[in-house]
This record gives sequence, C-alpha cells and structure tokens, in this order.
Amino acid sequence: MAELDCDTNTMSVNWTQTTGSDEYMAWAISTDGHRASCNSTSNHCSIHGLRCGRIYEVAVTSSSIDCDVIAGSDYKVQSAPCKAENATAELNCSSNVMMVKWQEGSTAQNYTVRAASASGVNSTCDATGSGCSFLDLSCGQLYTFSVTGYTNVCVSDMSHVVETHTAPCPPISVSADLNCTTRKALIGWTKASAAVVTAYSALATSSAGHNASCSDMGTSCDLDQLVCGQRYSVVVQAIHAGCPGPASAPVTFSTEPCVPMNVSVEYNVSVARVMWSPAEGAASYSVRAVANSGSVVACTTNTTSCFLRGLLCSQVYNIAVTAMNQACGDVVSDISPLKTAPCPPTNIQTSLSCDQLAATVSWQQSGLAVGYVAYFDNQSGHYASCTGTDTETSCAVRGLACGSIYRVWVKALGEQYNSTDSSVVSLTSVPCPPHSIEASMDCQVRSTATASWQPGAGAVSYAAVLTSPSGHVTSCSTNATSCQLSALDCDEEYNVTVKALGEACNSTAHMAGHLITGRERWAFTVPQRSPSD
Repeated sequence: MAELDCDTNTMSVNWTQTTGSDEYMAWAISTDGHRASCNSTSNHCSIHGLRCGRIYEVAVTSSSIDCDVIAGSDYKVQSAPCKAENATAELNCSSNVMMVKWQEGSTAQNYTVRAASASGVNSTCDATGSGCSFLDLSCGQLYTFSVTGYTNVCVSDMSHVVETHTAPCPPISVSADLNCTTRKALIGWTKASAAVVTAYSALATSSAGHNASCSDMGTSCDLDQLVCGQRYSVVVQAIHAGCPGPASAPVTFSTEPCVPMNVSVEYNVSVARVMWSPAEGAASYSVRAVANSGSVVACTTNTTSCFLRGLLCSQVYNIAVTAMNQACGDVVSDISPLKTAPCPPTNIQTSLSCDQLAATVSWQQSGLAVGYVAYFDNQSGHYASCTGTDTETSCAVRGLACGSIYRVWVKALGEQYNSTDSSVVSLTSVPCPPHSIEASMDCQVRSTATASWQPGAGAVSYAAVLTSPSGHVTSCSTNATSCQLSALDCDEEYNVTVKALGEACNSTAHMAGHLITGRERWAFTVPQRSPSD
C-alpha cells in the first residue's frame, strides 16, 4: 500500500517481503511519464520528488526478479495538488460578475476560490478548470480573492491574494423632470449606501431609438438635445475607476409635443376652420386667434382641426395652434394671419336725379375694404349696380325704370373675402307719366271742362293744367284719373298738361292738340313722353 504526506508531497510505500529477496525498489510512475523511486532492504520506503497534481501508478520490484522495464500497475495514488499561480480577477462592470482566473497546474485536481468582502460577507466558488465566476457578490465592496487547489485527500497552499472592488451599486430613487422652457430634463438620484463612486452617468432612450446622456459627480444632471414628441426611458449608472456599474431601475418621461406644422385657415363670414398636420406627442390642441383690436377667439380639440366662431369683421387675426400633452402645453406654431371680411357698409342713403332717371347711393366706409358695390333691384326684373373705390363713399346709376320701388344695398369688397350685405333701403323712382289724356267741355255749363288720363305707375297724385295763348291758366288736382277745371274762357285754344306727382319727383305729359272752348266736345290722346319736373 502507499500513503501520501500532503505537506511534503512524499509517498510512503509498504509491501510484503518475498522469500530470497534482499533489496527492493518502489516506483511511482505518472500518467505523463514522470518517474520517481526509492530503495529499501526492508518492507517500506518513501518516494520523494513527486510532481504536484499528478496521478501516479505505484509498483515494487525486488532484486530476485530480473525486470528491466517497469510499465506501471493498477495501484494509483494522487500527489499533492498544485498551488494556483498568477491569479487575477476580472470584473464585468454592467453585470457585477467577477471572473477569477489562474494558471492551471494540473487537470487532475479541483479548485476552490474564496471571496471575502471588507464588510465581512464571504462567498466561495468551485471549479475544475482555470477560472470561476462569482455571480452574486455585493456591489460597491472591496473583495479579496484567493484560490486553493484540492484533491480528495490534500489541499494546496493558497494562491497570492487578489484585491479588487466590485461594480458600484446602482443609484436609487431616480427621477426625471422636464423643463418645458429649456427643453431639458433634470435627472436626479440618490446614492446607494454602499456606493464607492467617482461619477454617475444617465442614459435616456426613446421608443423611436433616440438617445441622450449626461454625467455628473453629484446627484443630478441635465439631459439636453432631447427630441420632441418622444417617451424616454432613463437609467443611471454609478461609475468607479472607469467601471460603470449595473443600471438603476428605469423611469420614464415624455418630452414636449412637436410644433404643429402646415397650419391653414378656411374662412366664411364669422367662422374659420383651422387645420394642421399632427404634431408628434401631442394629446390635444388649443387654437387661439387674437385680433388687432384685442378681441380673442379660441377653441380646443384632440383632432387636427378646430372651428373658431364669432370672428369680428374688418379685423386682422393672428392665429396660432398650441400642442399640449401631460408634460408641456406651450408648444406654439408659427403665426397664421387672417384678414376677415370687411364689415358691411353702414348709413346707406339714396338720392334721385329726377330728370335723368338716375340715383346716387352713399355709405360709410368699412375697415379693410378695397372697394364697394351697390345694388339696385326693383324685383320686377330690372337690376342695376355701381362700384366705388376703397376711398369713395358713393356711386351713381342711370337708366332706372320709372314707377318702380328699388331695393338698394351695398357690399364691401375685401382682399380675399367680401362683406355681407348692408341693410336694405327703399328707393322710389320717378313716377311714369300719365298717358291717353283727354279733355272735354261745354261752354253753356259754367265754362267747365273735364280732363282724364290713364294712370302712370308710381304716381301718388296728379295735377291737370290748362294754359291759353292769352296767358289764362286753370288747374285741378286729384289722386284719381280725372278732374274738373272751371272758369275757362270761351273761344280759347288751351294746352292740356297732366303731371304725375311722386314722392320725390314728378313727370309731365301733354295732350296732343288743344282744348278749344265754346265748341263741341274735343278728345285727344297723346303718347307717353319722357318724365320731367
């Protein structure tokens, strides 16, 4: 049998002596070919010079046996384990995994790595090769690592001690606060209690792949160059001696919405529809229109259009769209100006030119008007209009139909939009002259005569006048279509005239021929003439 002294790596071999032998030799032969031996005349000896970490086959020969070659035996003994050499410790900073490595002396032994922290926390790791990983070491601690080889019988000397820090502990209570004015996010954190840290680094990543980072030696830093309309997830890592430790638990924050673009306005009278392209990150929108007079109109929506109602006429509105979300509510588009339609002209007044069947309409100017159009409509198919420039306050029309009541209104013209119609006023044109005038008399009956006619449209009343060459004049008035004239002279040739009297103007018609007094009845009919005073 053979026994190993672990301290000296010496093998003691014992055997049973054979008859006639007076000298023995004990052999230890390793699997890699190394041999060591000892001689004895008794039944035991000790073999020195064994190599560590080897498995030796043990054989004993005697002088009575002529044996030149010793090939080994089935009796095996493992030598003392080798000491681990050149031990190192390598840290994976982000995972806090420590890999301890050494130079392997033999494959025929196992190893134990011991880790001891300065705070008294110990851990071990077993390996059959030349390295072993610690997965759960405490963060932010100074550890010492030592490696010991062992077999099922012996333990080697401990390797030289390796001392190193584990990864710094991740910060806690991480927060993110966006400043809507500066568009920066303040990232704050609290140092871990066991932190051995030289700096901190914050990294923010958006769902669209945008990244931003900042670092500081304190407990906060500002993230800038953030992209609008994004939701970021931010983590903070503690750094010690160039080693960034595990990341903190992530926190999320949203940046301000992007600026609304492509703002357009559709306007009709007092209502404007404002439209825009969707702004990334916006939850809702506010549209605000401010007039040069100070008037404000607004609307809100979560779509991409909104109606502004109650806009005033003759105003220049500055329209802006504001995008809002939970983070910020002050992202404003470029200004879109809107000139509303001019206000309808006021103080509409009309006047007639009686002898020309013409009329003039006047008005009070409207702000932002570039011109005016006045309309005349007698509702019987006759229509007329006239125009004025932005500096004019009246215009005239000719060729009005006699005996008509015209509706008159004015519209102000704008650069892009026109006003609604002004209030409507009525204008009564010159009455049409009477026609088919007849006159008759009887000198024996009080020297009287009767004048009759067919009515003229638009006449309020009539006046019939008889004039003789000698200068004698007589007349009668009525609102009917005939009247009696008295005190006529006999043997005169009277001219017969009938006037149609209107609200503002009159028209006159003459009977063809004359009325001769003192004779039988004469009747004459005249065609219609142009109106005159």
